[in-house]
Amino acid sequence: MLKRIATAALMMPGAFAWAFAAGIGEYSVGQHLDISGRVSLGGNAPFIYPVIQTRGGVVWVLDGVDPDSIKPLLGKQAQVAGAVSRTDKPGPVLPVIDVDSLRQVAP
Repeated sequence: MLKRIATAALMMPGAFAWAFAAGIGEYSVGQHLDISGRVSLGGNAPFIYPVIQTRGGVVWVLDGVDPDSIKPLLGKQAQVAGAVSRTDKPGPVLPVIDVDSLRQVAP
């Protein structure tokens, strides 16, 4: 039993690294992107931040967007235009886009 727990504990960092690997190397800081996906809120209170999840499963933090002002778009499809301000390298951090525009689109 203890052997199984130790094995699982050793595998967890690898699993987290794999889960966040999508998108590594595809974008560079300063690159302009148009991203489409579903808008939601990430984090836990009191550290809530707006995010958009693409169809491919990549979650981007929307920098420059107030979580309260995004409430009408929660759960809806939207398109974001902006510049990459942080990639998901190194390690398990979400990529960040500095938002120039955000608008709802038809599903």
